[in-house]
Amino acid sequence: MRIPVPIACLLILGLSACAGLPGADSAQFSASPPKPGHAAVYIGRPHGWNVSYIPLSVELDGRPLAQLGINTYTRIELPPGTYNLAAADSYLTKITYGMPRALQMKVEAGKSYFVLPTRSVENVRPAIEVIGKNVVPTQTGDVYGGFAVQIVVGAGNAAPSEFAQLSYVAPEANFGGSTAVR
Repeated sequence: MRIPVPIACLLILGLSACAGLPGADSAQFSASPPKPGHAAVYIGRPHGWNVSYIPLSVELDGRPLAQLGINTYTRIELPPGTYNLAAADSYLTKITYGMPRALQMKVEAGKSYFVLPTRSVENVRPAIEVIGKNVVPTQTGDVYGGFAVQIVVGAGNAAPSEFAQLSYVAPEANFGGSTAVR
């Protein structure tokens, strides 16, 4: 029996989207202090009404960092400095997340940074949709996806509640210049 090409493509897309979902063996969130002379940066992707099932490719300073599925996070340790965190600038990112906007963040040694994705709509303008024989007035705009630091904590402070149900995803194996630690 042959599977039609469109059906095969949908099956592959569906299976690849599921690859980003945490499994039963995924470790739940646990914050730990960074090693001396470094900052810990946690990047999370909690479930929400506007979150795509397609994993979000995250980059740090233009280099691939991690693929975040729904309800996942990654953690990296960085030396003090300024870094740009953004979603990968790809077609899939643009249609599921919006035009990527980088977050420029300055990290300090001994602190932990908790970062979550954001979406914004700019240049809102009137539009119409045709549904069957009906013309419906609506609005459209330019959608942008970025990241925002939710909280910066020192020793003894708790992480944001959005991270409580997230499962760990390791950073890309070839991501140099940082220490990837849970």
